[in-house]
Amino acid sequence: MKNDLETRTKRFALSIIELVGKLPQCKASDVIGYQLLKSGTSIGANYREATRAQSCDDFIHKIGICEKETSETEYWLELAQGADLIALTASEEPLRETQELLAIFVASGRTTKSRRCPPNPQSAFRLFCSVRCKIPPRTIEARKPPFPLRAASAPGPNTRSIQ
Repeated sequence: MKNDLETRTKRFALSIIELVGKLPQCKASDVIGYQLLKSGTSIGANYREATRAQSCDDFIHKIGICEKETSETEYWLELAQGADLIALTASEEPLRETQELLAIFVASGRTTKSRRCPPNPQSAFRLFCSVRCKIPPRTIEARKPPFPLRAASAPGPNTRSIQ
């Protein structure tokens, strides 16, 4: 599954590159095309990073980036479509693919988050977390020292200096 999605995101990036190459030459398409190219190609790169995450939290974070980039790509595609820079038929497949990829990344993030903690409410980890969260933060109180403090005095006649 992992390699399938990696291949799929790479194919998607290549289709975005091809789509941007077909945009008309004007200021609006330059800006939209640049943004579409950045967000559309970064999905695969971020997914590859997520598959090589060093921890569960790292994976969740990187899958979240994939979600954001996919959503941004969908936005730029809709904008290009609305500005009549690309035909509806040309943007139909990339839009469908962004929606499917977004659903996959959201589901993957949710599943990983739900499995991060053991499902058993009586598990040691959950008990530790609940107890730890209910402990009020420590307050540091000013206490009197156990012995009286004297004011520092200047060296007197009986004080020797070490040379």
